[in-house]
Amino acid sequence: MRSIKPFLSLFICLQLLAISACGDKESEADLMEISSLEPPALYCGESLSIKGANFSSRLSEMKVLLQGKTLKILDLTTTRILVEVPDAVSSGPITVQRGNQEVQSSQDLTILVADPPVITAVSPNEGFLGEEIEIIGENFGDDLANVSVNFYGTIGEVVAVNSTSIRVKVPLKFNSEGELTVRVKGQSITTENNFKINTSRGSWHIPGWDIRYHDNHPIESEHFMVYSDGASQEMRRTISEEAETALADIKTIIDYQDGDFDFRPEWATVWGANKMHIMADYNQAAASGLAYRDGCIIRSRDSPRYDGDLDRWWKVFQHEITHITEFLMIGDYSRRQSNTVWMREGFANYGARNHRIQTIKELDDWQQLMTNVPGEGNPIQIKVWGDFPQEIRDSFRTIEYYGFFELVVRYLLEDDELGNDIQDMKNYYDDLGAGVPQPEAFLNHFGVAMDDLEANFWTIMREFLQN
Repeated sequence: MRSIKPFLSLFICLQLLAISACGDKESEADLMEISSLEPPALYCGESLSIKGANFSSRLSEMKVLLQGKTLKILDLTTTRILVEVPDAVSSGPITVQRGNQEVQSSQDLTILVADPPVITAVSPNEGFLGEEIEIIGENFGDDLANVSVNFYGTIGEVVAVNSTSIRVKVPLKFNSEGELTVRVKGQSITTENNFKINTSRGSWHIPGWDIRYHDNHPIESEHFMVYSDGASQEMRRTISEEAETALADIKTIIDYQDGDFDFRPEWATVWGANKMHIMADYNQAAASGLAYRDGCIIRSRDSPRYDGDLDRWWKVFQHEITHITEFLMIGDYSRRQSNTVWMREGFANYGARNHRIQTIKELDDWQQLMTNVPGEGNPIQIKVWGDFPQEIRDSFRTIEYYGFFELVVRYLLEDDELGNDIQDMKNYYDDLGAGVPQPEAFLNHFGVAMDDLEANFWTIMREFLQN
């Protein structure tokens, strides 16, 4: 009988070859490709579209580099990657990485270099929200899309530009001043002198929002007056109703008692006693929400700039109304900023029931993320706005701290070992209004020194979250 072993061995070998060949074909089909770079030449700060095949749609799996520098991915599909070209890079091929796989473009991306802008004058040297100022100089170009003006952390709306002049609207910020930074086609220049944003004519200083920014048709409810520069009357009424709901909720959180806060007497003849005023921003303010003594600004939900995220809008709204109640509990207008930034923003998130940080993993992830950032993400270090690391302010990431601000406030009020409650918070605000130094008031009413809390923040918060 003829042996079948040789035939069996041959069959197995053929099968293995076939499997190997199929595996190779699958591997080849999965290889990334770069077919084009669009545009092939651009300035730093502009967006580049990388077209190709077999990219991952998961951001965590993809990386794009130019001359060894990682590019920020703005949008991602399996056939297209949109990235932002950073400053200080030079021309060269684009490298795309997916896991262990890497592909390089066959063509170089050309980085264009424009003549740097020059600033010779800023006129006037101060302004109010929405006012136009002129920046005079050279090499500004003639394309609005290529020009930005940064008012020390807030971008203004550029309305006109030519080679020697930029006209830009002053954005919304509290009374403050600093250098302006003009950016044109990837090149930046900063003014030698400060520019002052003057909000003293705003509604937080005189009764009523500045007449240029509302149409004088407010909606009134029990505790609120709602103005707007363009929102419908129906939307103003809706906002007033939602403000009443938010205030009622905040009053339950702070265990409100008659007399806990009141308005400055000089407002009563204009607003009526105990009225908070709200500016329903339709198209004026750069911020989605901002509070001040006796009122706040909130993006109107019928504004073309409203993003449709009602849950986020509500949290911002209740956050800002909590700020108002904090200012009112402090009472003395001259001491309205006596609280620390971390405590102020943390309490506003607490009042909005925005308890974002719930697990030790979230805390550990934050600590790891901020390892190389000055302060390493410790929220207690943010006592005034200037304490935010410059790189965090420049990249508009200050909001990332707010969940950890709120975590500390939650610890102060809800930790069983401390034994504090909301009355301690109200007494703390009373002390601030009476002029007691903030660290002293903090120790008096929360039973912990703020320096100790800062030094032991990570350990204390882990124990609190564990319990």
